[in-house]
Amino acid sequence: MVFRLFRIEVRKIVRRRDLYVSVALVAIFVAAFFYGFARQNWDAWFRGHKGAVYRALEQYSRIVLHRPFNLSEYTNGIYFTGMAVGFSFHLLIPIVASLIGGILVAGEAKDGTLRAVLIRPVSRSQLLLAKFGVAIVYLVLVMAFYVGSCLALGVPTFGWNHILAFNNAFMQVGEGRGAFFVMEPSEAIRRLGLVCALGGYAMLVVASLALFLSTLFDSPIVPIVGAVGLYFISLILGTEAEGFFEEIRKYLFTSHMFFWRNLFAKEIPWGDVGRDLLWCTGYTAGFLLLALVAFRVRDVKS
Repeated sequence: MVFRLFRIEVRKIVRRRDLYVSVALVAIFVAAFFYGFARQNWDAWFRGHKGAVYRALEQYSRIVLHRPFNLSEYTNGIYFTGMAVGFSFHLLIPIVASLIGGILVAGEAKDGTLRAVLIRPVSRSQLLLAKFGVAIVYLVLVMAFYVGSCLALGVPTFGWNHILAFNNAFMQVGEGRGAFFVMEPSEAIRRLGLVCALGGYAMLVVASLALFLSTLFDSPIVPIVGAVGLYFISLILGTEAEGFFEEIRKYLFTSHMFFWRNLFAKEIPWGDVGRDLLWCTGYTAGFLLLALVAFRVRDVKS
């Protein structure tokens, strides 16, 4: 029954034009980032802003690789894709997750079709689980479009080669011991795949939160804005955690959603990644349970 409801929900979602806003946002970002990346003088930027790192890279290339250092061979299509993901994944994809989660119930309530759906002998729990399944598929497709369009633009334009990976956030230059290493293209693609799979899984926290809010309101604007707002509130409090908010940091869901950055470390800390995945699973299950309870007791009038 759930699978049959899932197929019905897929057909309804495909016809919703407002969901194509996510695709448009991703396309705009990728195009703008591509333009900026292509015009950036990376050699001059590294020399000017990260001189110590640049000199370390020159020494590394001379001693370890036995060839002169040429930054352009590392700033290729995979590097472009990694930078696009590293700079925007945690800002753009949560908006996508909020959009799909927020319209699943409230969108139908606003259109006046939710009551007609529930007139049929259908389990509300199964219907909501089918809708959540649609949210998962939608997120997967948008992220595949995101990474795929970056590779489709970057690889033909900038080439395919090994990259410089950094042991803090992926593709973001850091200082200190073990700051960088050379990653082969096949390994970089594998790591990108891990980010899409596990990082996308973390975004289900936001989607389930938006779905829960969607069961409480008749307008999709409220759950979408509410989920985005709560996400950024948690993000802001988490980034200020070294001071006043240190005590609550570990309970903020955003504190456990960014483990995907560690997936590009030279040695992936699977213990930390696993713990954060458990936290994300708990938050997702909790919001989904609240959504199921709220939807079952809701008096649907539209």
